[in-house]
Amino acid sequence: TGELLQLFFEYWGYRHNYKRTVISIRTGEALTKEDKGWTTRKQGDNHLICVEDPFQLSNDLGRVVSRKTIFFLRDEFKRAADILNNAADPIRSGLFQVLSDKEISDKMKHYENQNHNSRQQRNNN
Repeated sequence: TGELLQLFFEYWGYRHNYKRTVISIRTGEALTKEDKGWTTRKQGDNHLICVEDPFQLSNDLGRVVSRKTIFFLRDEFKRAADILNNAADPIRSGLFQVLSDKEISDKMKHYENQNHNSRQQRNNN
C-alpha cells in the first residue's frame, strides 16, 4: 500500500497532463478533455483537474478546483511524492505536516502573482 500511495502522488505531482487529460474510473483509462468537451469553462466549471464522475458522465468531479488552488494542489502532490521517494522516515520528514494559515496565505499570493504574470505574457504575445 505504501508503493501505491507513492505512485499516486508521483502521478498527480509529476506525470498527469493537466491541460489535456481526464481520469476515467469507469473505463480505467485516461480520456482527453476534447473527448469530454471540457476544453472551455462552462457554467462556472473550471476543468483544471478532470475526473469523470462514473455515475453521471457529464460531471467533472474536479470542476470546483480554481486557478488559485490548482497550483497549491499540484505542489502538495509533488511535496508528498518527493518525501515518499527520498525520506527514510516519511512521517518525521513532514508528510502529514499541516501548513499554517500564514503559509497557506503566502502560497496563494505567490500563485496569484504567477497566474497574473502568465496571463500578461500570453496577452503580450
